[in-house]
Formats: sequence, structure tokens, C-alpha cells
Amino acid sequence: MIELPAPLTPPDCDLSDFQYMELDVRRLRDSRFAASADGEAFRAAILLWCAAWHQTPASSLPDDDIELANLAGYGRVVKEWRKVRAEALHGFIKCSDGRLYHPVIADKAVSAYAAKERHAYGKFCDRMRKENVKRTHEKKPPVGIPSLEQWKSGAYPNGILPDSENIPPESKPLSTGIPAENPLRGNREGTEREQNGEGTINYSLPNGKGAEAPSPGLAKSPDQMTKTELWAVGKSILFEAGTPVAQCGTVVGKLCKDYGDEIVIEALRTAAVQRPVDPIAFLKATCQTLVGERKRKTPWWTSDELILAEGSKHKLAPYPGENMATFKARVQAAIDGPDVTPAQPPPKVVTPTIIAEPEVKRDMTPAAKESRSQALKAALKMKRASIPGDLGVEYSLESE
Repeated sequence: MIELPAPLTPPDCDLSDFQYMELDVRRLRDSRFAASADGEAFRAAILLWCAAWHQTPASSLPDDDIELANLAGYGRVVKEWRKVRAEALHGFIKCSDGRLYHPVIADKAVSAYAAKERHAYGKFCDRMRKENVKRTHEKKPPVGIPSLEQWKSGAYPNGILPDSENIPPESKPLSTGIPAENPLRGNREGTEREQNGEGTINYSLPNGKGAEAPSPGLAKSPDQMTKTELWAVGKSILFEAGTPVAQCGTVVGKLCKDYGDEIVIEALRTAAVQRPVDPIAFLKATCQTLVGERKRKTPWWTSDELILAEGSKHKLAPYPGENMATFKARVQAAIDGPDVTPAQPPPKVVTPTIIAEPEVKRDMTPAAKESRSQALKAALKMKRASIPGDLGVEYSLESE
């Protein structure tokens, strides 16, 4: 009986979150397989390589014609698959676990899986260092950081604890064999997916969506949560509302920069209770309220005094005779910007001065009346001389 070789990749080698697979272009182009394979067989082989990359273990395929026909693009037409089976499976070998492995793909898979583990271990060490900074401030002994091999064994998911103290729980594992602290999605391709908002990082939330198994440290009311727990809850609320995973931490971090950690922690505590539909707007408004920005002044347009005060900020003052509504419109135009045409000042109205004719006394003597009449005629003559042209005005002096 022929002894089959051991599997070419570890049983827990899961690269299903790796969007891309390396392809040795020159090796494939110059290979005998590319030169001699039938077109249908070549197409089926490429599809099987892609399928093997996302199988577990990576680089392997099941030795079953029904499954292979489906993976190779033949669906349920197993008879047609069997016509190209031998050529399409060129390079695959059967191993002791009963699965078919491709040595070239296996070599790429082992390298990618090792990079994935190193990436996850680096994030784990960063988290442990941050935890030790916090413990130093709290005057607690630091947590020991296990080696890569110790971490891979799964014996120290929370670091090497100095005592029975608990630290924030790890995130949900990606696959069997990867310790629970790894929230990352593969190598550079996986990082690109996270930046594009395509990941499945899950933040457990008490009584929240997707909290398959809330961690004991998060099974608390918002009032009992620590800063780290509230930070994770805030990211979870943002993620559930549709915020891309890569932006959740950025949103919370900007709020901390603008308002301070303590204010943001209280805002997150409130959001954990109310579960707002628009968490970004809710968190910002809550932070503003907590720092007093929303306890302020009555709107400037609600009284004449406030309108005048707002106008003075923009170096504006009412024109003579301008009503308050027009002035308010000019102030609003100044606030809106230079593209808005301000209201023009009202035209200056000149009121003519009317000189009343002195009252004629009824008991005037004839001599006085004659003297008055002569004076009026002289005045009329002078007035006519001062008016240019004939305006068609008739003047009448009636002697009383």
C-alpha cells in the first residue's frame, strides 16, 4: 500500500479573507501545462486554483467529482467534468487527509498564513503595551507579553498575567487556530479591504445586534462600563448604523480631540442607552451639550437689541430712517457671505417747508389793507423773477 504524504498546509490554514492570490506569471506562461492543456481543461484548472486558495486548509480540494465539477464551473454536469478531470487537476497530489493539494499554491498559502499570524501578533503586542501603560498609571504590575510561539499556542490570549486580574477581553477570532485577539483581515490585501470599509470586525455589544456571545466584561450596564469597553461599544454602534469599519475609530478619535476623553466617554455612555439612529450627529450634539456649547444665547434675531449687537460684530449700523426688518436683512446678508447682495439704504425723503401766510385781521383799516396789498404784489413780482420759464402758475391776490 502506497503511503500518502502529509498535508502541505496546516489544518487551520484559512485564507478565505484574502481577496488576492499571488500568481507566478513567468512560471505559468512558460509551463508545459499552459502549452499543452486543452482550452476547457485550462479554464477548469484556473477556477480550481482559485477555489483551492479559499478552501480550508488553503491550497487543497476535496477528492469528490460532484464537488469538483461544481468548483470547476460544470455545475451538476459531472459527465462533462470527468472528460477534463485529469488535465484540470494537473499538479495536484492526494495527501493523507484524503484531500488534493497543489504544491505551488501550498507554498504561497504557507507564506501568506505566516504573514497573517505575524500581523495579528503585532497588533496583540500593541494592545498589551497600551494596557501596560494604563496599568502603570493605576500603579498595577505590568502584563507579560508572550513570544510568538507562546501566543500561537493559545495559552496566553490576555498576556502573561501577574495575578488573577482580568484585562479587556479579546475580539472574536477569525478562524480555528488563530488566537482570539486577532481582529485583522489578512495581509496587505486584507488591509486594503478594511480601508475600503469591507471587513467583518465585530464589537460585542450588550443586548446589541450581532453579539453572538457577549464577553463577560461587556455584560454590564453602560454606567458600569470602563473606558475601553465604552470605546468598543461606540465603534459597534457606529458600525451598526452603517459607518465603514475603518472610519469608526477615526470618528471617536476626532471627538476625543475636539472635546476631551471624559466628555466623549459620557456621550458614549448615553449613546449605549439610547441607541440613536444617527450616532455621529448624536455623539457630537451630546458632547456639545456637555461642554456647554448648547446652553447659550438666545438667537440673535429674536430682539432688536440682539440684532443691533449682531450687526456691530459685522461693523453694521442702521441707516437713518431704516426700519429694523431691513437692518436685520442686511445683517443676515453679512452672515451669509459676500455673494448675497445686502439691502440698499432707503431713499432720503425731503419734506418741503410750508410758510403759512400771516392771518389777516378782519378789523384792518383801509390804509393798512392797501399797504399789505402793495407788499404782497412786490413779493409776487420778486418770486416770478426767480422762477425760470413760464410754469403756468396763476397767482391771485384778493383784497379783503
